[in-house]
Amino acid sequence: MALTLRGNGQITSDNYTIDSDGGVTAVNAAVSGTLGVTGATTMGGTLTSTGLITASSGVAIGGTGAVNTLDDYEEGTFTPFLNLLTQNPTYTEQTGRYTKVGRVVTYYMRIATSSFNSGTGLIAFGGLPFTQVSGPYQLGMIFSLFGFEDYAGDIICQFQTAANTCELYSQAEWAGSNYISINNTHLHGNGTGQAFMLTIQATLEVQ
Repeated sequence: MALTLRGNGQITSDNYTIDSDGGVTAVNAAVSGTLGVTGATTMGGTLTSTGLITASSGVAIGGTGAVNTLDDYEEGTFTPFLNLLTQNPTYTEQTGRYTKVGRVVTYYMRIATSSFNSGTGLIAFGGLPFTQVSGPYQLGMIFSLFGFEDYAGDIICQFQTAANTCELYSQAEWAGSNYISINNTHLHGNGTGQAFMLTIQATLEVQ
């Protein structure tokens, strides 16, 4: 049934009012199904939702400009791996988790091997889901470390710019103007049949 409102009157029911200019005032109105709204919507009070709220263009907080808009949030998992010249390790754990807010991502990685199987090359890790922006190198904090020769308290994890990898270095010794790169020779037993384990957490800017 079509209903037309002419003049300056109103149609009023128990919980909503439709004005002649198209305005709707609702009190305790319930909507079932999909509600489509075109144009700007202004609300006062508290919006409560028991379901999912989606905002494909972002959410503006404290203002309406681009600097106030959160346009990306993501949580997920990934599988970190050793990025070696020869990739032979036997893994017992490859855990990777991340939280990304805008262009800032926090990584948590835990990698363990039961045997290095004579793998050779720099101790570097790949499989990160995002590429770091070009600029200064970012460092990751190592929380646990096992299986390295005489470098336990001095190893840092350096995330490479314009890449999705990180490498291990020692900050205790210098080779010219550079940190010492950590490779298989710095593992117990040169990495032959030996295990190692480390946990890394880092926050950095990504593309």
